[in-house]
Amino acid sequence: KVVTWAVQSIVIPNYPTSTVLLLEGDLFPVANFSPRAFLEGYGVAGTHQHRVNAETGFMLRYVWVGFLLLDLANLPNQHLLDMQLAEIGGVGGDTASAMHRFFVESPQVKVRRVLHTSHVHRDNHNLYVLPPAAAKVYNEAFRVELYERAFLHSGSGSFWKIGRNFEYFNSGVDM
Repeated sequence: KVVTWAVQSIVIPNYPTSTVLLLEGDLFPVANFSPRAFLEGYGVAGTHQHRVNAETGFMLRYVWVGFLLLDLANLPNQHLLDMQLAEIGGVGGDTASAMHRFFVESPQVKVRRVLHTSHVHRDNHNLYVLPPAAAKVYNEAFRVELYERAFLHSGSGSFWKIGRNFEYFNSGVDM
């Protein structure tokens, strides 16, 4: 709700022709990246997500809000920029799944896919994406991801979680 409120109440009214980059708090820049250059010719860029209703075949499609670029100057239906969870067509989605409504009502908007590695570890056969110096000292429990070779995402949400189990996070140990 907070991201939707910020976009609808602060960003759109005050910066209506801006390029907007929304990043999750655990994404860190590791290389040069130009949001405007990346978004050129597109209205939206993000990590594509989809969920399918197994019974009906309905596909809920949206982009993840953790790495999302918007060209407000060229976006119709801005009132539908909703980063909340949604259940549509009997399918629930992740953060920003309510953006499905925006894409249905705005088919003319070109969407650029943000490339990412998924979690970097041996089972995903993608350790090669790390620079050699980093690969030598990489702890696979970190489960980092790389977005557009320019941002590192802490795949476990925070590096302090490494080695702690599910039960730990559902207890009052740190309270």
